[in-house]
Amino acid sequence: MIVAGYNTPSFPYIGVLAMTIACLSSSPVYSLSSSVLAAALLHGVFNGSAGLVPAYAAANGLVLEELVANPVGAAGVLAFGLALGVIAIFDTPVLSRNELSR
Repeated sequence: MIVAGYNTPSFPYIGVLAMTIACLSSSPVYSLSSSVLAAALLHGVFNGSAGLVPAYAAANGLVLEELVANPVGAAGVLAFGLALGVIAIFDTPVLSRNELSR
């Protein structure tokens, strides 16, 4: 699907590299929870909000639209990198009934 131009129709082969980098950058954040449901929910929220990226709407030119401002482009990689950095600094959030009731 990537080579067919699903995410980057103007750059299908570069899109494979971009998608590989995006998947590698998002997988640590998705896998922090030991729950498949949490990872699926986060992935669904990411996919559902991908059209809301303001930079994507303001990008001019194919390179900016498809490789930079695209959620699976540089913007998405940066977002997941920042999320992973925040998690690394402040530790993985614990969401359990015992922790929430304190």
